Parts: sequence; structure tokens; C-alpha cells
Amino acid sequence: MGVNQKVAVIDMGSNTIRMVIFQMNELTYHLIDDTKETVRLSENMGLEQTIKPAAMERALSALARFMKICRSRQVETIIPVATAAVRQAKNQAEYLERVKQETQLTFRVLSGHEEGYYGFLGVINGLTQPTGFTLDIGGGSSEVTYFAERELANSVSMPFGALTLTEQFRDPAPTGEGKLLLADIRHYLYGAISSNEWIGGKTGVPLIGLGGTVRNIARIHRELIQYPLESAHQYVMTKAQVDETMAFITQLSVKELQALPGLSKDRADIIVAGGLIIQTLMEVSGAPELIISGNGLREGLFFEHYYQVHGSEAFGNPLELDVQNTMRYYGVQIEHAKHVAHLSVRLYDELAAIHSLGERERLLLRIAAQLHNVGVAVSFYEWQKHTYYVLLHTKIVGLTHRERLMVALVAAHRSKKKMREMSLPYQQLLRPEDEDVIAKLSVFLMMARAMDRSLSSHIQDVSCEQKEGKVKIVVYSVDPDIRLELKEAGELQQKFVKAFGCEYSLKTKLTTDRKQ
Repeated sequence: MGVNQKVAVIDMGSNTIRMVIFQMNELTYHLIDDTKETVRLSENMGLEQTIKPAAMERALSALARFMKICRSRQVETIIPVATAAVRQAKNQAEYLERVKQETQLTFRVLSGHEEGYYGFLGVINGLTQPTGFTLDIGGGSSEVTYFAERELANSVSMPFGALTLTEQFRDPAPTGEGKLLLADIRHYLYGAISSNEWIGGKTGVPLIGLGGTVRNIARIHRELIQYPLESAHQYVMTKAQVDETMAFITQLSVKELQALPGLSKDRADIIVAGGLIIQTLMEVSGAPELIISGNGLREGLFFEHYYQVHGSEAFGNPLELDVQNTMRYYGVQIEHAKHVAHLSVRLYDELAAIHSLGERERLLLRIAAQLHNVGVAVSFYEWQKHTYYVLLHTKIVGLTHRERLMVALVAAHRSKKKMREMSLPYQQLLRPEDEDVIAKLSVFLMMARAMDRSLSSHIQDVSCEQKEGKVKIVVYSVDPDIRLELKEAGELQQKFVKAFGCEYSLKTKLTTDRKQ
């Protein structure tokens, strides 16, 4: 593989054709392009199940534009797949042959099971949930899977999507104004979904939604509540919030939906049908919440290719893989970052009695410590500000929006005043106790950074003892000259007192035991 291989995945769906392009370096990957065009490939397929000439022309024009992007970006590998519309089309062979002649692309037609599997593969590489349902709503089909302990257990491809439901259940009456027969759709969906017995009886298992319909429902809800962070990945909606959003949009005309903030205009006429699929699946499955996944089928196909190239474990710890990838992408000095994380966590563990925080906060500290230097890639000057921005707007696998904000604030922390200024636009995401938690975690990180100020890993470990209202910190060094580290660590006394209400002293012990 080339040092800078570029990989494109083209997903030809029933409603849209989308393309993502990833750049793969030796040990990293990152998204460099994401584009889509609404082509309505399954429009008016009818009982004869054929792709109509107008839809073909729209698709071919879109693919020609995508190929120009691939050529200009010097993409080496293209993975083209087609889903429901092409899968169901009786003129599939004729259509794909024309596509091949005009674009030189040989599309692989995914089965319903494969479509569900690649959506699942994208999800588990972007989230850390051990168990869940996934739902991928297309224009002409909807894929549902159930996974347990991060292994695929069940899947089904249902022969309806947002576009085909809209066409099938549009009110034919002259006074219908193009509105949908909502009761008829609900009845149809309930019967179709509940016929899959494995979907019911799993109360408490979340539904993970992927695809444009789900993202648009979530975006509408974010606009309604004036949510401060413009990020779809790992956005969570309760069942009640899904119901409230659906109650709102089902009262609007198509014209009103087209003007609705948060909703793509090209989905205005099909969003209600798509939303009803989400709502009905949550009712049948008993899912208490909808979690939005920014990863889906295209990412699943990319990760399959990536793991084939690198021989990596597709079902490993996605958070660890993501943090490692982020460090490499931003040119972080990995050994230093890992050592700072090690010292941060050791201080956290040794001082558990004075902070009373849990395992989740420990994880946030470790992530912040490993990624605290990413802002230097933007500029050394004001690197904390750049670190904060990068981490806040990076979809760190497995972290909620609140946790992502906390990691960004811990990594970039300078003072409580500065923290309040940076977090002010996002106060809606934080809990009342989070400010103190962030302050405590920040002190551990600042002390650990000070203890490896020379990037030499001379201070290998720490132990702490609390006695008579004071903390004694013993640092174990492989080098007798750690005056730099002791000086900088000693300058954090005031911050330590503010965070924990007591002072500390530093003592050095020489050791020959290198822990890393």
C-alpha cells in the first residue's frame, strides 16, 4: 500500500448516492471528502420494478461528477456498492452495464443481510455500546440488526424505506395536498416490524440510528431545543423526545417542512415516513433511547478495507484505536503523551481518597492526557485554545457530547475563569458538579505534564500518602537530576489547594525500574 493511499466508497442508494474519501497513511486514516447527490433512483419504479430512464440519467450524471472528484484527488481504490433500488430492479443488469460503460465502475450489489452487516460494522467502530439494535433507513429498504457483546446476532432487510413508503401511502384524494395516510403507515409498519420476533422482548436496549433520515430527525430536535453543539454523532434522544419531534413534523405541510430549520430540503417530502419507521421500531423493540451514529454502511466498508490492509482487529477496542489514530494524525509525541497519561492516572488512583471520583472520570482523564497536545499541530502559540477546539469538534469514539466537552476542557485547562469562558456557549451540556470534576482532573494532568516536562520519562512512577491534612507525593526517578520537573510540579500548589483543599509536598526516590 502506498504511504498516502486514498480510498473512496460510493454508496448508490434508492434516494441518494453518497461518496466518502479516506486518506490512509502508514498507521492512520482520516476523512478528506464527503459528498452526496439526491437522485431518487427508485422513483416511480412501480409494480414492474424497473429503474426509469430519468432516474438513470440523474444517477449517471452524479457518478460522472463523483469520478471527477476521484481523479482530481488521485484516489487509488474505489469501492462502489449498490443497495435496495438496484437490488430490486428487474433491469439491474442493463443499468449496471451502462454504469460500467460510462464510468468504468463495477458496482457490487449488496444483499439485504450484507447491507445490514456493513452498517453494523460502521456502528461498532464508532460507538462502544456492547448491545443494541441498529436501524439504517434508506429510500427503498430499512435494515435492522441486533448485536450482543458487540457481535451480530440477528439482521433483517425490510422492503420499505422513506421514499417508497411516501409513494405508497400518499393520500390520493384531491384535497389530500400530498399528505400521508399516517394511520395506515403506522399499521403497516407495526405489522411488518413485529413479525420479526427477535426484535421484541429486549426492553432497555438502545436503538442506534444511521443514515440521512435519522440524522435529519436529530437535527430538527436539536434546532427545536436550541442545542449548542452542531454534532450528530452520539447525539441521544429519548423515546419521548422522538415522539415529540414526530408530533411536531406530522402537523406540517411539505412546504412548511422545506422551510424547517435543521431539515434538508430534499428530504422534506419523505422525512415523516422515515420518522415513523424510527418511532414504530422503538415501540416494538422497547428501546428507551435513540443514539445517532455518524458511522454507517460507507464507514463499515472502509473499515473492512482498512483492517484487510493492516491486519488489525475489527472488533477490538474502538476507543483505544480512535485515540491512537488521533494522536498520530496530529503528530503528537506518542511516548510522551502515553507517559503523561500514565502519571495522571497514577496520581488519580493514589489520591482516590481526596477526590471520590469514579471509573468514568478516570477514563476521561486518560483520554485528555493522551490528546492534550493536539493543538500544537495548529500552532504552538495558544495551543490550549486549539486543543480545546479540536477535541470539542472531534467525534471521539464512545464519548457523549458532555464527556467530549469535559475532555476538551481538561486537556486545555488553564484556570477556572478561562474554563468558564470557553464552556459558556455549551453550559446546556454540563451538570452542576462538572466544573469541580474538570478542575480536579485538570490538576492531575497539569502535574503529570510537569513531571515529564523534559519529555524524558525520568519520573517513572508516583506514590501518595495523606497525613495530617497534607499530601506527600513521592516521585520515583531513574535520573537524579529532575530539578526541572520538581520546579514545575511545585508551582501547582495553589491550584491543588483550590481543587482538593490541602497542600502537597514532593519527595524524590531513585529507582532503576523503568515501567514503560
